[in-house]
Amino acid sequence: MVIYLLELSLSLFVLGAISGLVVEYKSVMRLSSTFATLASLALIALIVEAYGHLPIKGELLGTPIMIDGLSLVFLAIIGVVGLADAIYTFNYMDKYEKLGKAWVFALAYNAFLASMVLLVTTSHLVWFVFWWEIMTFSAFVLVIWEEKDSLWAGAQYYITMHLTSTLPLLLAMAIGYSVVGSFDGMGFADIAAHIGTLSPGLVKLLYASFLLAFMAKSGMVPLHFWIPSAYASAPSNISTLLSGVMEKMAVYGLVRATFDILKPTVAFGYLVAILGVVTLVVGTLYALKQTNAKRLLAYHSVGQMGYIWLGVAIGITFMKNPDPTLAFIGTLGLAAGLFHALNHALFKGSLFLSAGAVEYAAGTQDLNKVSGLYKIMPWTGVFALLASLGISGVPLFNGFVSKWMIYEAGYYSKNFWFVLGAILALLISAVTLASFIKFYNSAFGGEPNELTSKAKEVPGSMLIGQGILSILCLVIGVFPVVALAIVTLPVGKGVITAGVLGLSFNSIYFSPVLLAIVLGVLFIAFLLFLPARAKETAKPWDCGSTLFPEETYRLRASDYYRPYEKRIGAFYAFGDFFGDLGTEVINRTIAAYVWIGKYFVRTAEIPRVTVENVDDLRDGVTLHLDDALIMPIVRFVKVVGIISKTAVVLVLIVAVAVLAALIW
Repeated sequence: MVIYLLELSLSLFVLGAISGLVVEYKSVMRLSSTFATLASLALIALIVEAYGHLPIKGELLGTPIMIDGLSLVFLAIIGVVGLADAIYTFNYMDKYEKLGKAWVFALAYNAFLASMVLLVTTSHLVWFVFWWEIMTFSAFVLVIWEEKDSLWAGAQYYITMHLTSTLPLLLAMAIGYSVVGSFDGMGFADIAAHIGTLSPGLVKLLYASFLLAFMAKSGMVPLHFWIPSAYASAPSNISTLLSGVMEKMAVYGLVRATFDILKPTVAFGYLVAILGVVTLVVGTLYALKQTNAKRLLAYHSVGQMGYIWLGVAIGITFMKNPDPTLAFIGTLGLAAGLFHALNHALFKGSLFLSAGAVEYAAGTQDLNKVSGLYKIMPWTGVFALLASLGISGVPLFNGFVSKWMIYEAGYYSKNFWFVLGAILALLISAVTLASFIKFYNSAFGGEPNELTSKAKEVPGSMLIGQGILSILCLVIGVFPVVALAIVTLPVGKGVITAGVLGLSFNSIYFSPVLLAIVLGVLFIAFLLFLPARAKETAKPWDCGSTLFPEETYRLRASDYYRPYEKRIGAFYAFGDFFGDLGTEVINRTIAAYVWIGKYFVRTAEIPRVTVENVDDLRDGVTLHLDDALIMPIVRFVKVVGIISKTAVVLVLIVAVAVLAALIW
């Protein structure tokens, strides 16, 4: 039955992909969204059916399939966020009708979701890499949806993935092939069984390859520079999937590779922890200074991935420890990391959908330009508030539970470095709250201004999409056992009822339900006994001046925390340097691609064609290289020295040569 539901889900995604055969734009979008919604519902049904019957093995179109506890956690993320996003997309994509290309969206959107489903259910490294590439490419197509406005961000994302994700995974696959001797026998278990035959150097290279690939896709510092521009440029429903779902595929890959192919080691755990702590600090501090709503959320995606990696690192470091107490701490840490991955998918998915609703209604992402939207868009305001409280780790919301588990796992490890990491994570959570005070007050607080006064609440389907994820943030915060029942499957259900160290969220140490009841009673009493509020709203006093309009007295997003930002200006300057360095590497790589394009266009002697940059390559030039086959090759050899001046291309040549040698 489980395999049948998997086949049903994938079949519905296929129907959604080919719905682009319908000509009319809105009909394509409605059909594509409907099939994606049904496919996501089938995934949720699969989770219910599979629960308690794991692991489940089988085949799908001749490829090996395995669904275990780890797979189920990430299928839940894909299913729930995919459901909300598909419903939201039903009306949201109407704003892009002038672009046309509905069939492209239908194909890429459904392929994106389907590839991630297949990614977390395959048990074979070759197929894992194959679906990884389908996921990467379909995401690229969706990021560049607005063409000229997003082409650079998409190119930066795609080339970064090729350099730092695809090549390392191909290298890992080549090492795996050298172990088992065939591509057919490259299942995770097969490679793990033979990994002892590798030299220590190749084992370290395998660790490094997987780590680099998953760092890049997660947006870990210093490989995070592509995230702000990509997430801000993509349509908001796509930003939701990029942040809420695609990033989690890297977490899945990290856990799967570490525990099922390699083996968790203390040294590797420390390395993952360092990356996690640095990322949660850098990402959150950069989010604090943003005034563009989607860039702010993008940097918070970086920061929250740091929390997840810290939890996973505790699991990698301690789960195999002979001391039962430390082994339990490791189990708790891994469960906390997986729990926060699920929670992040919910609150960050909802926040990107809310930011999309603001842009849909007001026409801008700039928090300096919007104000008072709660009075015009109350439902969006409520859902954005719930998600903001969730990501900030406020009690009664899901982020508090998973963050608290990470803090306790780090603290009770009694390891100085993990205790320090837990303390930093706790402090940075306060910065997250400060950031979302700015986000929410700027967009929804105050009075509507000239721009937002013309806005109106978004269509019902968009509200439903936001509501599903936001309400789950509250439900899981009050009843965490609902999510713990799933996220503890990979590590053992004992974490749910653990009384050790007072870590259970259903114990006398902390009862979310009791806290919800107490706060509810206090809130009702507050409403009953608070004096009636005056209906008229007081305006700012300007001492009788008529020189400045009332709008100038409003606190803008750029005014929040300005003195604090100046205090740590050196930190931002240091981070900007490395961000610019990463961007420059991508610039030079794109320059190499453009040069190659210019060369072949010129040598093919196509009249009146000029290629100067990436935008020119996008214009659909058709090359007839068969008309001049020999001369282009000769000229290419003569000027290959020009390409060699680009260091990035040299690195690519060496990497491909090494890969070819290993495969040979």
